[in-house]
Amino acid sequence: IITNFKPPMIAIKFLLFLITFFFQELNSQPYEELEIDRVWTELILSVKKGDFSRYKTFYHEDAVLISQTNQTTATIKDAFVRWEEGFRQTRSGKIKSNLEVRFKKRLADKKTFFEEGMLKYWTTDSEGNDNISYLEFEAVWIKRGKEWLMIMENQKSFLDEIEWNKLE
Repeated sequence: IITNFKPPMIAIKFLLFLITFFFQELNSQPYEELEIDRVWTELILSVKKGDFSRYKTFYHEDAVLISQTNQTTATIKDAFVRWEEGFRQTRSGKIKSNLEVRFKKRLADKKTFFEEGMLKYWTTDSEGNDNISYLEFEAVWIKRGKEWLMIMENQKSFLDEIEWNKLE
């Protein structure tokens, strides 16, 4: 019987590392979700700044926009033509734009990501009047190299602040 056995310090440190790593993995978001969250942060910033060139980089060049509210589909390039004026007005200071997002469901693997939730988009004109929209949406993202690109955005329906607050 060994009574004075002391495990090597390296073994203790390694064991502590494994325990810490295990508990962090149990309590953390998946890595892909953290990456998409960073993309959303940058996308939202581009909306606030009116940076249309930057905003377009978050979409795959062949992305599709589905608007169930208008019963239409379009390429993202066609949608950009419609959205560009709002970015110009924001950039010039005629309006202030803002965007928030909340999620109901998120599914991911290393190269694809699906999410559904709500967007809260609002503008404030020069007189301080707010125009607020709450939009239920779905998005599909793909990873190309190190970048996540939205390949499909499905704008499902307009909702209200009550529905928005349910997702807190």
